[in-house]
Amino acid sequence: MTKTIDIQAGPHAFGDGAHPTTRGVLEALAMMDPAQFTPRNACDMGAGSGIISFALIEKFGCEVVAVDVE
Repeated sequence: MTKTIDIQAGPHAFGDGAHPTTRGVLEALAMMDPAQFTPRNACDMGAGSGIISFALIEKFGCEVVAVDVE
């Protein structure tokens, strides 16, 4: 089953997945092996739209605190 999330971040939000830093974090998460590293919780500071938070939840099934000022 494929999951689809439609993110509409608005004109000032950061985190649509296209920015190089977001891409880099998503690529790093993709390389992590949950059998060797499984966090119980995580924090996404400057979360923007929350795309990294969603990736953390999907990959590790952990609780995530996401914080942003926008």
